[in-house]
Amino acid sequence: MAGPRGGLTPAAGAEGDGNRSGGQSDGFGGDGGDGGETRQLAVDPASGVLALGKGGATGGRSHRGLSYTAVSQAPVYDAERLRYAAVPDGSAYTSLPRTDAVGKPIKAVETFSKLAATATAGSSYPYEQAHKLAGWLREHYRFDPKSVPGHGYRNLEFFLTTGKHGTSEQFAASFAVMARTLGLPTRVAVGFRADGDGDKEAAGRGSGGDGGTRQLTGRDALAWPEVRFKGIGWVPFYPTPGQTSQDGSSVPPAGQPEEREKADRDIAEQPRPSVPPQQQGGGKDGDGRAAPADGGGLPAWVFAPLAVALVLLAYCGYAVWAPYRTRTRRRSARDPGRRVLGAWQQIVDRLTEIGLPATAAHTATEVAAFGVERVGGSASEQLPALARLVNEVGYGGRTPDEGTADAAWRHCDAIEEVVARTVPRRERVKRALRPRTLIRHSRSGAHR
Repeated sequence: MAGPRGGLTPAAGAEGDGNRSGGQSDGFGGDGGDGGETRQLAVDPASGVLALGKGGATGGRSHRGLSYTAVSQAPVYDAERLRYAAVPDGSAYTSLPRTDAVGKPIKAVETFSKLAATATAGSSYPYEQAHKLAGWLREHYRFDPKSVPGHGYRNLEFFLTTGKHGTSEQFAASFAVMARTLGLPTRVAVGFRADGDGDKEAAGRGSGGDGGTRQLTGRDALAWPEVRFKGIGWVPFYPTPGQTSQDGSSVPPAGQPEEREKADRDIAEQPRPSVPPQQQGGGKDGDGRAAPADGGGLPAWVFAPLAVALVLLAYCGYAVWAPYRTRTRRRSARDPGRRVLGAWQQIVDRLTEIGLPATAAHTATEVAAFGVERVGGSASEQLPALARLVNEVGYGGRTPDEGTADAAWRHCDAIEEVVARTVPRRERVKRALRPRTLIRHSRSGAHR
């Protein structure tokens, strides 16, 4: 390679863990320039970008005539290792701007999130999510290198919802943004494809090696997204569909090597067990730490709000069931006297909802007087008579018959209907959910 005009220098591969137009870089050396001076080339370990080192100021004329050699090796991905690989913690590569300059939510982010959820429905592991997302983009959108470029939120939203055809830049950026809404750490890489679809006439002009030399031009430029996995590093994905050949047949996704295509096919076709197998190397990831047993399932923070939701659901369910249980117990008592007292207690509960002070100090006569004033109608005659009966049963030793107990419950039903019409439903629900209401029902159930 020769002729860099700025500080960044092209290389066939990313240093350390990526696959940048062909693979992992094994070594770099630079020489040349005016007078044959040897210069050091630098590599950013985080991004894999190769740049001129000391003595190579950006844009300087000293770059003229510089030549160097980059030796790279294409990585081979293990399907079993990728299938259950987890993603690293942290938000460095998962965060997204979600509000505008005035603090209002950006609607486009919601669009990206909904489309990502649709594209990855049914997937459970990070790699499966990324694989499905790339396939969904290839299936539903068309690659058009002549489309208007741009990767801002507005550009991507238009591409995904209206235009539905775009450049490899827009496919890669859409994948990266949508994947981040799923919690996948992503970045976008830019390079060149040398897979035979570029300048074929330039192939084989040089000498040396099996394929000779190849000239890369702007027509070979390509962008693709990468996802970071624990113990593996940055793994490229290929959401850009291949262009249809002249005979009408389809071609593989733009930039995808055959080895990676085979790994993806193995992952997609093999059945997925409910529990991932033990990770290779004794359950350790590439950093020597224990890998998660679920291979990257739900994050830990999900379980806290889920537990709170389950507790609230159980509380509301008990608030609905407890009054029903109490009423059923009171009405189904075998002893007619207990049924009369149960009907009276049910009436006291209902009158409390329409203003009777919640205290046990009221006598039956006082409760009846309050009910006559607030309810009226037939209660004006039946409540005082029922209050006398309660006093006789509770304190005078009277034993009522079945007909008397049934009459008490008929009167109770009438009182409950009046209360239901008097108290708004929202207020009844609020009172039913009060802790003291549930405590009262719990105590009633304990003295069954």
